[in-house]
Amino acid sequence: MNESRLEIAKQLGSDAAIIGVDNDTEAAIKGLTNNRGVEVILDFAGFDSTIEFALKVVRKCRAFGLIGAG
Repeated sequence: MNESRLEIAKQLGSDAAIIGVDNDTEAAIKGLTNNRGVEVILDFAGFDSTIEFALKVVRKCRAFGLIGAG
């Protein structure tokens, strides 16, 4: 991911912007959300790994958007 995209996300009002889909990323998300998970995830990549990761860290009964996959 391009670092400039993180800056754009922050400028558009994101509370946090994180690169990666590994254990460190999951720990960072849990830390930022007090282990509750995120409210909204938008996945523009559509890879199996990004979808699986998103479903692990999204808060129960919240929003997960898969855009442009397939």
